[in-house]
Amino acid sequence: KEKTPPLAKRAEAELFRVDDLSPETYSDHNYKTYSMIADDAILDQVPPVEQREAISQAFELYLATKANVAPVIVGFADNLLRTADGRQIIFAARDGLGAFEAAKVLLERFGDQYAAAPDDLVFAYLTRKIVQGTDEAKLGTYLEQSGIRDMEAPLIIADIGMYGTIMYGLERVLPQAEAHYLISRNPDI
Repeated sequence: KEKTPPLAKRAEAELFRVDDLSPETYSDHNYKTYSMIADDAILDQVPPVEQREAISQAFELYLATKANVAPVIVGFADNLLRTADGRQIIFAARDGLGAFEAAKVLLERFGDQYAAAPDDLVFAYLTRKIVQGTDEAKLGTYLEQSGIRDMEAPLIIADIGMYGTIMYGLERVLPQAEAHYLISRNPDI
């Protein structure tokens, strides 16, 4: 249902050069986000003459991300939840944070449609440096502390991907892990 944006919102958007003046732009959630951007303390570090441009760019980036990136991340999270079959899903940080958060929301709203539960989701800070530069015992201890229930059980490692280098290091401690990548430039994964 379309609603007419209040004049105050339209005036602020025009002041900060937001080009898309559609009713969707003026949803309460978008306006709260716009207000958070405009009120963020980091703006104190931006010269006043550049603040309008910075707010406009940040809000336009938010709208573009919401329209173009979010559906891909939510689709990835949905696929992970549908294929989990009771396995834990380990979201590899940093890049996996968006999919981890999306999976939590999907389970909260549509939990009966998935073969996964909230306690099946694990967010672990796994970078190439950590995975490849940590000895097996310490890495295993870290993964257990992160929430992995059984290191020998089948589970899913969710990673944004590219080359699959994190998985090569994780195979040492998670022999039953199956990697799921959002993207890959490596034909072997």
